[in-house]
Amino acid sequence: MSQVDYYGLGPQESYVDKRRASHHGAFSAEVVDLHEDYIRPQENGSHADCNKVIVSGGGLSLAVVGPTPSPSTPPVTRRRSWPRGTVTPI
Repeated sequence: MSQVDYYGLGPQESYVDKRRASHHGAFSAEVVDLHEDYIRPQENGSHADCNKVIVSGGGLSLAVVGPTPSPSTPPVTRRRSWPRGTVTPI
C-alpha cells in the first residue's frame, strides 16, 4: 500500500501547534512523500483533524472514516477558572 488519500489539514504535516499553516481539504500523496526528514529521528507526518483516510495499493485498500477528528489531535480546552494556589492569569 503506497497511496494515501485523506480529508483533513494539509497538504504538509500539521500538528496542533502549527495547524494554522494548513487548510482543510481532500489530499492525496504517496506514503514515502509523507515522511519529513528531521535531523533527530522523531514522530512525523501527522495530519491533524483528519476524519477520512484511505490507504491503497497493490489491489488492496483500507479506509478509516470517523464523524470527528482523529483522537491523536485532542481538542484544545481552556480552563474557565483558576484553582487556588496556581499561577494567577495576567
